[in-house]
Order: sequence, then C-alpha cells, then structure tokens
Amino acid sequence: MVCQNEPLVQKVCDLYEQISSLESLKPSKDVDMLFTQLVLTCIPPNPIDVDKLCKKTQEMRSNLIRLCGEAEGLLESHFSAILGSYENPLDHLNIFPYYPNYLKLSHLEFNILNQHHTNVPGKVAFVGSGPPSLNLNRASLQSPHHDFLPQL
Repeated sequence: MVCQNEPLVQKVCDLYEQISSLESLKPSKDVDMLFTQLVLTCIPPNPIDVDKLCKKTQEMRSNLIRLCGEAEGLLESHFSAILGSYENPLDHLNIFPYYPNYLKLSHLEFNILNQHHTNVPGKVAFVGSGPPSLNLNRASLQSPHHDFLPQL
C-alpha cells in the first residue's frame, strides 16, 4: 500500500494542504502558483498505482480533484467575463492562459471524431456546465463553417 512516505505523494499532500487552506480558489497569484506547482509535480510519469493508495490519501486525492475542478471553473469564469467585455472577444482569446491547450484538445477531439465517422458533422452540441464562452469559441475557431448550439 502506497501512502505518504512516498516523496511524490508527500509533495502532492503538502500542496493539497496549501490549496485547501486558501480563502478562495478564484484566480490570484497564490492560486496560480500552487496549481502550477501541482501540475509540474504530476506531469512526469511515475510508477504509483493510485488504486493502491491508503484510504486517507485516496480521500485527499478525491478532494484535490474536486478543488481542481472548482478552480478551473473559476478560472474559466474569470476569463469569460474579461473576454465578454470586448467588442470582438474572439480577437482576444490569447489572453486566456490555457487557450493553446484548449486548441490542442479540440483538435484532438475533432481528429478522434473524424476517425470514427465518415462524414464530418454539421452541428456539434457541447453538453456540460460552466462558462460556455471558451468552449464554444474554441469550437467555432476549429470549424468556423459549422453551427454550434449553445451549451445547456
């Protein structure tokens, strides 16, 4: 059973403690720094089997995943509001720090869709919640000749 004596697990637990003690997960210097450290810590491949983590660490991991999702939603909301303040929001998408990653992801999703369908769909619906602006903007740029339905 893997627990907190593993250096990687200990580092993630330390970051979790710092992240979970923040007053807010809204974009700020501290939030950005801690999540950047978390990403940089977790990027290199490692042999840890998350299914073999002890119960306490499994719970921390679940809580951390929830906090990451909340912080991501707040980040998108923050930048959606900024982008929405421009007359032409599509001209300013590059202010969103993860915009290049969104382009890569939408390209990957589009290619996967293409591999499994003989015809490119004329309409795509994004089903989910959260700020739709960035998702729909990336989709409309990926395929400007298709109709996109508003996110529900």
